[in-house]
Amino acid sequence: MVQVVNDAVSNYRLIADFLLRPNIVDNYARAIDDYHKHEKECARLITNSMYMARWLTTLLVGAWMVFGSFKVTTVGGTITLGAFLATINVFKEVGMEMQEIYSECMEIQRSFGPLEKIAYYMNLETDLQDKFRVSKEQHVHGHREHMMARQKVTVREGLKMPKGDVDFCASHPAFVVDTIPIMIKNLTYNHEKHLFCSN
Repeated sequence: MVQVVNDAVSNYRLIADFLLRPNIVDNYARAIDDYHKHEKECARLITNSMYMARWLTTLLVGAWMVFGSFKVTTVGGTITLGAFLATINVFKEVGMEMQEIYSECMEIQRSFGPLEKIAYYMNLETDLQDKFRVSKEQHVHGHREHMMARQKVTVREGLKMPKGDVDFCASHPAFVVDTIPIMIKNLTYNHEKHLFCSN
């Protein structure tokens, strides 16, 4: 579902130009229905699994009450009434602990998917070295252009250039950095392994 939205946003201009909005809306509706279907199946599975410990506890307590009651001393058995009741409480406590353990295991299992995505994206190759190299080149080139622009600045109307690299004109002062032309070098644009523009 997120992928459908991402594709629609990324290709909105193409969708709008070819009047494909109804198709995209239908695809998104199908993606929502598919997501709800899988979500319902997952919720049903989790609910059934969560009731496993409860039903197991109930079955154990019921079996003990049926078969263990014949071993109580009041009916000729060897187990006291207190031990019989304490065993029922033990079964209940064990069932509750089993349910908590299963809930924790389910939480751990749910975290596997997001953790896998985080590990995948964190281990992708980064472009920090390339960005550092480009930034350093831009800094060196910009400093060179700035020094050349300072040398070209002329002192007009007998005024000397004060601190701050300001070139005073008759009407208003202009900073030297404003005289540096904006240039773009070695610009390329790639889309789906096809080179569209090279400069």
